[in-house]
Amino acid sequence: MLQVDPYEKRTSFRIMAICNPDNMAKLEKCVREELDRLIKDGVSEKELNEARQGWLNAQTARFTQDGMIAGTLSSNIPLKRTMAYYSEQESKVRNLTADQIGATFKKYIDPKKLQIVEGGDFKKN
Repeated sequence: MLQVDPYEKRTSFRIMAICNPDNMAKLEKCVREELDRLIKDGVSEKELNEARQGWLNAQTARFTQDGMIAGTLSSNIPLKRTMAYYSEQESKVRNLTADQIGATFKKYIDPKKLQIVEGGDFKKN
Protein backbone atom coordinates (compact mmCIF):
# COMPACT_ATOMS: atom_id res chain seq x y z
CA MET A 1 0.00 0.00 0.00
CA LEU A 2 1.24 3.45 -0.84
CA GLN A 3 -0.25 6.24 1.26
CA VAL A 4 0.48 9.78 0.11
CA ASP A 5 -0.28 12.73 2.39
CA PRO A 6 -1.74 15.61 0.34
CA TYR A 7 -0.70 18.18 2.97
CA GLU A 8 2.86 17.08 3.70
CA LYS A 9 5.78 15.81 1.64
CA ARG A 10 5.72 12.30 3.02
CA THR A 11 4.56 8.94 1.84
CA SER A 12 4.11 5.61 3.59
CA PHE A 13 4.83 2.31 1.88
CA ARG A 14 3.30 -0.70 3.61
CA ILE A 15 3.15 -4.41 3.09
CA MET A 16 0.46 -6.16 5.11
CA ALA A 17 -0.33 -9.83 5.57
CA ILE A 18 -2.32 -12.09 7.83
CA CYS A 19 -0.86 -15.35 9.03
CA ASN A 20 -0.74 -17.81 11.86
CA PRO A 21 1.69 -16.41 14.49
CA ASP A 22 3.70 -19.62 14.20
CA ASN A 23 4.46 -18.67 10.58
CA MET A 24 5.80 -15.14 11.22
CA ALA A 25 9.40 -16.08 10.39
CA LYS A 26 8.30 -17.65 7.10
CA LEU A 27 6.16 -14.63 6.27
CA GLU A 28 8.99 -12.21 7.01
CA LYS A 29 11.34 -14.24 4.78
CA CYS A 30 8.79 -14.27 1.94
CA VAL A 31 8.16 -10.52 2.21
CA ARG A 32 11.87 -9.74 2.20
CA GLU A 33 12.47 -12.03 -0.80
CA GLU A 34 9.62 -10.48 -2.76
CA LEU A 35 10.74 -6.94 -1.93
CA ASP A 36 14.32 -7.78 -2.94
CA ARG A 37 13.01 -9.29 -6.20
CA LEU A 38 10.90 -6.23 -6.88
CA ILE A 39 13.84 -3.91 -6.36
CA LYS A 40 16.20 -6.09 -8.43
CA ASP A 41 13.86 -7.04 -11.30
CA GLY A 42 11.07 -4.47 -11.14
CA VAL A 43 7.53 -5.33 -12.16
CA SER A 44 6.50 -7.17 -15.28
CA GLU A 45 4.32 -5.56 -17.91
CA LYS A 46 1.59 -8.06 -16.95
CA GLU A 47 1.74 -7.04 -13.26
CA LEU A 48 1.68 -3.38 -14.21
CA ASN A 49 -1.23 -3.77 -16.61
CA GLU A 50 -3.29 -5.72 -14.06
CA ALA A 51 -2.58 -3.20 -11.29
CA ARG A 52 -3.24 -0.27 -13.61
CA GLN A 53 -6.58 -1.72 -14.77
CA GLY A 54 -7.61 -2.40 -11.16
CA TRP A 55 -6.80 1.18 -10.17
CA LEU A 56 -8.58 2.64 -13.20
CA ASN A 57 -11.66 0.51 -12.47
CA ALA A 58 -11.66 1.70 -8.86
CA GLN A 59 -11.42 5.32 -10.02
CA THR A 60 -14.33 4.83 -12.40
CA ALA A 61 -16.44 3.26 -9.64
CA ARG A 62 -15.44 6.03 -7.22
CA PHE A 63 -16.82 8.71 -9.48
CA THR A 64 -20.14 6.96 -10.10
CA GLN A 65 -21.26 7.46 -6.50
CA ASP A 66 -22.77 10.80 -5.50
CA GLY A 67 -21.38 10.61 -1.97
CA MET A 68 -17.86 9.97 -3.20
CA ILE A 69 -18.07 12.84 -5.68
CA ALA A 70 -19.35 15.19 -2.97
CA GLY A 71 -16.59 14.08 -0.59
CA THR A 72 -13.95 14.51 -3.27
CA LEU A 73 -15.18 17.99 -4.16
CA SER A 74 -15.24 18.95 -0.49
CA SER A 75 -11.73 17.66 0.22
CA ASN A 76 -10.42 19.43 -2.89
CA ILE A 77 -11.32 22.89 -1.56
CA PRO A 78 -8.43 23.27 0.93
CA LEU A 79 -6.07 21.57 -1.53
CA LYS A 80 -7.10 24.02 -4.28
CA ARG A 81 -7.68 21.11 -6.67
CA THR A 82 -10.21 20.85 -9.42
CA MET A 83 -11.48 17.64 -10.96
CA ALA A 84 -8.86 18.16 -13.68
CA TYR A 85 -6.36 16.88 -11.09
CA TYR A 86 -7.93 13.41 -11.30
CA SER A 87 -7.96 13.46 -15.09
CA GLU A 88 -4.24 14.34 -15.09
CA GLN A 89 -3.57 11.65 -12.48
CA GLU A 90 -5.37 9.06 -14.59
CA SER A 91 -3.37 10.08 -17.66
CA LYS A 92 -0.10 9.70 -15.74
CA VAL A 93 -1.12 6.23 -14.54
CA ARG A 94 -2.09 5.20 -18.07
CA ASN A 95 1.36 6.27 -19.32
CA LEU A 96 3.40 4.81 -16.45
CA THR A 97 6.00 2.24 -17.50
CA ALA A 98 7.40 -0.79 -15.70
CA ASP A 99 10.88 0.77 -15.98
CA GLN A 100 9.70 3.92 -14.19
CA ILE A 101 8.27 1.84 -11.36
CA GLY A 102 11.47 -0.18 -11.09
CA ALA A 103 13.62 2.95 -10.96
CA THR A 104 11.37 4.48 -8.31
CA PHE A 105 11.59 1.39 -6.12
CA LYS A 106 15.37 1.33 -6.43
CA LYS A 107 15.57 5.01 -5.55
CA TYR A 108 13.16 5.14 -2.58
CA ILE A 109 12.68 1.67 -1.07
CA ASP A 110 15.42 0.35 1.20
CA PRO A 111 14.66 -3.16 2.54
CA LYS A 112 17.14 -2.59 5.38
CA LYS A 113 14.78 0.05 6.76
CA LEU A 114 11.82 -2.33 6.79
CA GLN A 115 10.05 -2.30 10.15
CA ILE A 116 8.05 -5.34 11.11
CA VAL A 117 5.05 -4.89 13.37
CA GLU A 118 3.13 -7.87 14.68
CA GLY A 119 -0.32 -7.59 16.13
CA GLY A 120 -2.81 -10.12 17.38
CA ASP A 121 -3.50 -12.67 20.07
CA PHE A 122 -0.28 -14.59 20.49
CA LYS A 123 -1.34 -16.61 23.54
CA LYS A 124 -0.91 -20.35 23.25
CA ASN A 125 -4.05 -22.27 24.23
